[in-house]
Amino acid sequence: MPAEEHPMIGVLLNGRTLRGIRRGSTQHEALQLYEHAAARLGCRICYFRLRDISLRRRQVKAIIPDGPVGRYVTRMIPIPSVIHNRAIHLTRRAQARLGRLHHLRYYIYNRHTRYSKWFIHQLLSKHPDIVPHLPETRQATPTAIHQMMERYDTLIIKPSNGSIGRGIMKLFKDGGRWHLQYRTAGMERTLRTRRGKRSKRRIRTRRWAVISFRSKLPAALKRLIRQRRFLVQQHIPLACYMERPFDLRVSVQKGDSGSWQVTGIVGKAAPAKLFLTNVAQGGTVYTLEHLLAANPSLHPERVRAEVERLALLIADHLDRHLPNLADLGLDIGITQLGFPMFIECNCRDLRYSFLEGGLWEEWAAVYYQPISYGQRIWLDRQVTSGTAN
Repeated sequence: MPAEEHPMIGVLLNGRTLRGIRRGSTQHEALQLYEHAAARLGCRICYFRLRDISLRRRQVKAIIPDGPVGRYVTRMIPIPSVIHNRAIHLTRRAQARLGRLHHLRYYIYNRHTRYSKWFIHQLLSKHPDIVPHLPETRQATPTAIHQMMERYDTLIIKPSNGSIGRGIMKLFKDGGRWHLQYRTAGMERTLRTRRGKRSKRRIRTRRWAVISFRSKLPAALKRLIRQRRFLVQQHIPLACYMERPFDLRVSVQKGDSGSWQVTGIVGKAAPAKLFLTNVAQGGTVYTLEHLLAANPSLHPERVRAEVERLALLIADHLDRHLPNLADLGLDIGITQLGFPMFIECNCRDLRYSFLEGGLWEEWAAVYYQPISYGQRIWLDRQVTSGTAN
């Protein structure tokens, strides 16, 4: 691997985001904040996809900021020795390619950005101080669901691999019957075009539906858990804001110190009469202080301290088991008594909740920290290789 005279941090993106750079539409990635961070730190930055890398030539076709914000050039350059992974790679071929880069001593932090919820739960279950903060969780089979129904009146059934709240169901007992609350798939509708023609197409008309039963699981649920891996989980009675349950997105990252730190916390409240807090499922973003003001029994400083303590404990524990971890978005719930409970771990935090909540400093910071960490790694590697000035 050739020596680099100046820090160059590569940001590995998925294809859709990379193609959007030229159009000025990069989905939830605020690339200009990476660029502001690089300018402050005195390093350079570039963007590319995994497919743009030539391992044989040790080069990559990268998009590089050039001058004013929003101006870029595309060039073949040596593969940056330090890379921040912001893409999801699920195929064996992609995983093998990442492994090859690692073998060639390229440092990819957050090398893997998708782990199953069951795998993460098993890892966290090994730490005795984290276990009290974990809802009881099992792999969803008809037997496991029935056993959990005997223990709890409300359960959550969720895909083991999934994001932004898709596919999550609520199973609850009321009036001597069980009820499965789920979101329906898109419906095919006949639409009239501007020219008066009719056409059929699938559009997103998702709505919530409920199946009621006494004890025998609905055939639709059994079919789902046969086709895909699901988890069945104890429902956490979350603290509420205006009768809407809320949880917290906690950004935990490594920065220039190389140590874990909490960069920001933002709250997400579920829509009225629903249970999913995800913004993509209709949740609303609020600051932690705003949410806690509606819960006089919860002390804001104490809650924040307990949430940060748990977040750092989880990050440190996962860091001991997962390769090159440096950037996490943790979903942590608060019970009505103020006790923090782990909900989910995201190894590719979308970060936009901070923007939605008007937390401008935190929003900028969650982009700054990964670049400052990348520069720290680059400098450490230069010293180790003996090429530092």
